[in-house]
Amino acid sequence: TRAQQPPNQRLRSLESNTNDRLKALGTISFFRDRNNNDPSDTNSNPDSNSDNSEQSPSRRSTIKQYKLLSSESIHDELHRLSKRYPEFTTLTNAQDEYGLPTAGDASDCSFDPGCRNWILTISDTNRHPPGSASSKLLPEVFL
Repeated sequence: TRAQQPPNQRLRSLESNTNDRLKALGTISFFRDRNNNDPSDTNSNPDSNSDNSEQSPSRRSTIKQYKLLSSESIHDELHRLSKRYPEFTTLTNAQDEYGLPTAGDASDCSFDPGCRNWILTISDTNRHPPGSASSKLLPEVFL
């Protein structure tokens, strides 16, 4: 049983199970590597020599350098995700949802007048409809 496994073996088992679940779900990343590729997108760099998809993190020999996305790229990615996964995402903003003022004006965010604060909610609303007993038991994670 798991309790009888040495701690480092339990950790590797947990890591492997978590990676398998993330692969099955697909991952979302607001970071890009130096070549501007999304590490969660398996098709983002088809010519890449590093095939890490079947290797566990402990066996990877390449360390990738990442950079933060720009505000405009994050804005575009949030909208793309909401359109690509409408059954799992709801995109709102704090201005419409809570009546809050914008963070800036058109000169700050030419891509989104006023620099609205976007909120992407990820949830399986078919399995856990909003307001249901099961939806109230789901954890909330804020990034």
